[in-house]
Order: sequence, then C-alpha cells, then structure tokens
Amino acid sequence: MLASSSSSLTKSIEDGIAPKMLSCGYIVGSYFLALMTIVLRDMDVLLSEGSSAGRMEFAR
Repeated sequence: MLASSSSSLTKSIEDGIAPKMLSCGYIVGSYFLALMTIVLRDMDVLLSEGSSAGRMEFAR
C-alpha cells in the first residue's frame, strides 16, 4: 500500500517536472546556440580584418 502510493507520487512528480525541465533546457540551449553563433561570427570578422589585428583583439 505504502510502496504503491509513493511510486504513484514519484510518477506524478516526474510527469510534472520532466516537461518543465525539457522546455527550460530547450530555451537555454537555443539561447546558448545563438550566443555561440554571434561569438563565432565576431571572431570570423576579427580574423578576416587581418591576422595581426585579429590576434591583438583576441588576446585582449
């Protein structure tokens, strides 16, 4: 009796939390992906301006 009620409780907790964590992870992941895209694009611009200027900017 006690085991079945506790397992149903954990199941309801998992059903409630898992979708929230999934959507939160998706939002964070897409935000991180966008941030990395911007950073990589900026690095490409700096490196294409000239290797010496790009290296100075990268070191700073």
